[in-house]
Amino acid sequence: MVRAGWGVLLAAVLIAGCGDQPTEDGAGRQPEPSPPPVEHNLEPLADAVTRALREQGSARVSGDATDVGGQAGVQGTARFDTAQTDLDVALERRASQDSGPERTRLVIVEGKGYLRPPPAVTPANRPWVRLDPASGDEFQQYAAQVAHALRVTVDPRRALELAVAGGHVAGSERQTLDNTGVVHYTIDIDLARALERRAENQVLQRVVDSGARALRLELWLDNRNLPLRVKSDEGLPALNRFVADVRFDRWAAAANITPPNSQEIANPA
Repeated sequence: MVRAGWGVLLAAVLIAGCGDQPTEDGAGRQPEPSPPPVEHNLEPLADAVTRALREQGSARVSGDATDVGGQAGVQGTARFDTAQTDLDVALERRASQDSGPERTRLVIVEGKGYLRPPPAVTPANRPWVRLDPASGDEFQQYAAQVAHALRVTVDPRRALELAVAGGHVAGSERQTLDNTGVVHYTIDIDLARALERRAENQVLQRVVDSGARALRLELWLDNRNLPLRVKSDEGLPALNRFVADVRFDRWAAAANITPPNSQEIANPA
């Protein structure tokens, strides 16, 4: 139901009496920036990425995801210059050739989450559900897994928090991505271990209680430590296996993310 990774860079920087003007290679192209240094310690890596995200403020997210319902497109906006990342992201899939698209939307503002599932799941006049991970309600358990799966994919800040708490760098490699020098990191995260250090995270608690144990995260970081691409791969009981691959662009564009109208929430606080 939810809608909601690259070759070795060879670059030469030529300084030939042009002052501060960038030089060109033999083909007349501007040389691409070198990738950042490889960092195997997750804490400074997470700090560097968080600083870079805060400086940019926001980004557009787009890509695709696959779960028990099949493939879905991912589109949305993330705002990073707030205390917690604000998100407005949707997954859209076509259930069949004869039906219209099925859309699931997640909005997180100031740490509070809201999910809008496809029609018929909630009343037409109150299509949104406020996330309540402490609830034992079956839908809330499902919603917590959806929100977690989406957030670790489109919110690198949250994903790296979990990595610092319960993960390790399984691999790193200098590559090129869209003609840009990057470092491709593969990080394996033990969710139960992460929960030991993030016990206040009720969504993570609900996800671990459901039986989820491992998350593989891949990030492609440019020389500014910005994530240009993120992949996630995670086993979640409600979604079977959730695999997502997204790109970030339109950095620093205006981003106005607001919660749904309280009159449209099926379970207002």
